[in-house]
Amino acid sequence: MLVVTEPGTVWVDVTDMYDCHYVDSAAIVTDEACLIEQLYIPTVFSPNGDGINDICGINPDGGIDRAEIQIFDRWGNNLFTNTDRSLAWDGRSKGDKMVPTGVYVYLIKVQLASGSVYLRKGDVTLLR
Repeated sequence: MLVVTEPGTVWVDVTDMYDCHYVDSAAIVTDEACLIEQLYIPTVFSPNGDGINDICGINPDGGIDRAEIQIFDRWGNNLFTNTDRSLAWDGRSKGDKMVPTGVYVYLIKVQLASGSVYLRKGDVTLLR
């Protein structure tokens, strides 16, 4: 078994019991859509200061060059935008005002190192 942790070319050189060499290679590529689908995005959080689930966010890993999260209320008003690596939201609006309990829509835009751009959207419930 061979564990590959990043894209590239993998070479395998095998010698059998008769001392014969067999060489082969395989190109390992990243399934970009899979990278985006595997981002864990919480569906509920409770920014009440107890230290448990106070922040809604993701931590984009390998292959992600840039990312942005936007939070909207039910009327489509943009409450919050973040381009930090953590893509975290603490339940505050742009004016540093706590938003009320409710369901909010997120839009996450991710640009991969390859230049491809992907969008993920959904909703998150904020409980106080």
